[in-house]
Amino acid sequence: MVRVVRRLLAGVMINFLIIFGSFSAATPATAASPGVLAAPSCPDGWFCFYDDVRFGTPYGKLSDCGWQNLATWGWQNRTEAVYYNLKSGSVTFYESNGTPLFTVSASKRSISDVYPKQNRADKVYRVC
Repeated sequence: MVRVVRRLLAGVMINFLIIFGSFSAATPATAASPGVLAAPSCPDGWFCFYDDVRFGTPYGKLSDCGWQNLATWGWQNRTEAVYYNLKSGSVTFYESNGTPLFTVSASKRSISDVYPKQNRADKVYRVC
C-alpha cells in the first residue's frame, strides 16, 4: 500500500510517501535542490536518514527492528546525515558488503555529517 500525504510545514508544501506503514520519505514539493535544516526533523519513534548534511531534505525514516535493505525504498548510497529519535536501542548503517559504517543510538542521537562515509549505506540493522 502506498499513500501520499501533503502537509504545509513552515510555509513549504511537504509530500510524505508512506509505504506499508513502515517507511516514509519527505521532500519539499517545489524545491529545485535539497534544503538544509538547522535541526533534524525526525518524528518521535523513528530513526531518520537524510540526503544532505545537517539534516537536509529529502529524508527517509524507519522504525522496525532487525535488518532492512535501504534499496527497497530507493535509499541505498544516499545517506549524508542520521538522527535516532527512539527511547532505546541503536541502529547501525552498513555497506552492501557488510562493513559497518556508523551507528546512532538513544545515547548518541545524531550525526549531522557522516563524512567520509557519505552515500555508502545500503542496509541498516536496528537493535531494539
